[in-house]
Amino acid sequence: MFASRYDTVLHQFFADKSKSPADYTGADVVAFVDSPASGNRGRADSSNSKPPSKGTRYNRFYALRDFYSYAADMFITVDGEQQRLLTVKPPTEGITLSEHPQKEKHHCVRTIRNCAI
Repeated sequence: MFASRYDTVLHQFFADKSKSPADYTGADVVAFVDSPASGNRGRADSSNSKPPSKGTRYNRFYALRDFYSYAADMFITVDGEQQRLLTVKPPTEGITLSEHPQKEKHHCVRTIRNCAI
């Protein structure tokens, strides 16, 4: 994925400045991945909303998955102590993308053991 698209996906997903990345849930990820495409390269046009293409869904999901994977493996120093940057289970964990979204209630499907939606 191009860096600018990755950056755009992360900015769109983390638009709520009152939430930290640790506050997002699997349901938030599913809602974002399956949200209507804005069209016109990111310029929202509510009159022309359409379901996201397979490519858009994959780009969104894999950008989030990669971000959370990176954050889960990153250590930072706080008050002289090493700690993980992400201290909760990544909300992308257990989510897979359906190949046939029109047949699913949610385009993203969680495994039964991790079902939170």
